[in-house]
Amino acid sequence: MASRIRRRLSGICLLLAVSMAAHAQQVELTKKPAPRRILYFMFLRQLSWYYNDANAAKINPNNPNQAKYAFEVAIGMSDADYTTLAQIASTCVANVFQQDAAAKLLIDSVHAQTPGGLLAKGQAPPPIPPELMQMQTNRDNIMDACVSSVQSGVPQSFPAIDNYVMNVFGLQATATTVPTPGVTGKTARRSAN
Repeated sequence: MASRIRRRLSGICLLLAVSMAAHAQQVELTKKPAPRRILYFMFLRQLSWYYNDANAAKINPNNPNQAKYAFEVAIGMSDADYTTLAQIASTCVANVFQQDAAAKLLIDSVHAQTPGGLLAKGQAPPPIPPELMQMQTNRDNIMDACVSSVQSGVPQSFPAIDNYVMNVFGLQATATTVPTPGVTGKTARRSAN
C-alpha cells in the first residue's frame, strides 16, 4: 500500500493548481507531448519498480529476472549497464518522491482551508502558495538531473535508452497545460500516463 501511495504522489505537485483552476473558471486545456524529463521519470519509476526483487517475483514467480531481461533486450544494453541504470533509477525516484511528499504536505494544508473541498457559491479558491511553484521547479530540476545521470552513468547505452524512452513512453504521455490562477505568464502542468 505504501508503494501505491508513493506512486500516486509522483505527479501531485501541481494537481492542486489544476483543481483550483477548474473550480475558479472554465478553462481550455492544451495537450502537447510530455516533456522529456517526464518521460524519463516514467521510465525510471517503472525500471526501479521492476528492479525490486519482490516486485519482479510478483510479475513472474518462475523467472523473476524476466523484467530485467526484457529491458536489456528491448534497449540492447549489458548486464552491467542495466545494474547501473537501475541504481540511478532507484536514487532518482526516491529523490522525486521526497520532493512530492513535501509538496503534498503543503497541498494538504491548502486543502484544509476548504473542508470537504467544496467552495461556497462565489467564493474564490485559496491562492496557490508560491512555495508550490518553487517545489515544481525543484522537481523539474531533480528530473533533469536524473536524465543527466543516465547519460553520464551509461554513456554507451544512452542513445538506445533515449530512443526507447522517447518511442515507448513518448507514445503514452501528454502534458496538459491550463492557466494558473493568479500567476501571470506561467501555466500549471500535469502529465498523464
